[in-house]
Order: sequence, then C-alpha cells, then structure tokens
Amino acid sequence: MNATSKIIDFLSKELKIKENKIIAVGYSEGGQVVAKLALGNSKITKIVNIVGGGLNQFYDFISAERLKAQKEIISAEQAQNKIDSLNLTFKDIYNNPNKINKFWLGHTYKYWASFCNDIPLENMKQLDIPILIIASGNDENSPISGLDYVNLEFIRRNKTNLTYKVYPNCDHWFNEQKLDINKMDEMMEYVLKWIEN
Repeated sequence: MNATSKIIDFLSKELKIKENKIIAVGYSEGGQVVAKLALGNSKITKIVNIVGGGLNQFYDFISAERLKAQKEIISAEQAQNKIDSLNLTFKDIYNNPNKINKFWLGHTYKYWASFCNDIPLENMKQLDIPILIIASGNDENSPISGLDYVNLEFIRRNKTNLTYKVYPNCDHWFNEQKLDINKMDEMMEYVLKWIEN
C-alpha cells in the first residue's frame, strides 16, 4: 500500500498530473484495497472497486458454506463443521499474523492477516470522493452479498458518493452464464464512462 502511494506521489509530480485526475482502480483483491489507498493518499480523487469484497474476506468463506447448505449442496451440519474449522484457521492466522512459514490456501499467514485486517466498507465509509463498485451476481470468488451490504450501508447513511453497478449473471471474470458471452469489454466501457463523468 505504501509503495503504491509513493508511486502515485512520484508520478503525479514527474508527470505534473492535475490533482483531479488520479483514479485508483482495483480488480478482485485490488478492489478491496483501493479505498484504503485513497484514505492514505489525498491525490486520489476517485476509486473503482471491480469485484472486490466489501467485508472481511474471511467472511466470504463462511457465507459460501452457508450458501451451499441453503442450496442443499451440502447439509447444514456439514456447513457448520466446515465453518467451525474455518474459524479455527482464522483464529490461528490472527494469533500468528507475522508467520511466513505457515500457509493457508497457498498464502502465508502474514499475507492473510494483513489482507484481512482492514474492512473495505469501513474504509469506503470514510471517503467523500466518488466510488464505483462493480459486482457480479454469480461471483464465487467475491460473493455479491458483501457488496450489496456496502450499497445498503451507503443508503442508510445517506451517502451519495457511491455508484453501484451489478452484472447479475456474470462470474468473477464477467462471463455471462446464461448467454455464454463475456462482458468484460462492456464492463470496462462502463467504468471508463463513469470515470469521464
């Protein structure tokens, strides 16, 4: 995060970028950190979160198990057993946040502890700059429910700086399931139009 902020500072000085023209765009995990980046660097004037989560990423794993149970893919008991196991792992990660020799899902505990220490929603709520969130309805990597909650929280707080765009039948890579097409170009065109306005 600090390195990215320093790069922005350096480039804005070297390229003499107008202060109202720095937009931070993040995809997936990058989408989860753009709000924190903007909080730490006032040169950023807009952020775009593309299929990044809104809540703690660990919660996505828990909600995925609950959803499997609701869809009767697994039993409620199986879901609870998996969630209990996940919570033990999460506790171990938070209790050992600097471990680089312990891994979960191919990443070190340090990676997970640092990445899941900040809640994107909490960072977004502190921003008054324009925010665009792009979500996919069939995204198994970043479940839409967390982003739906971000939108609801902005409505509840009467904050008007959030634009929320959903592609209901798309996955994490904007593959449209029902029509068997990819909407990545369409999504990027929407993002560019939003940035220009």
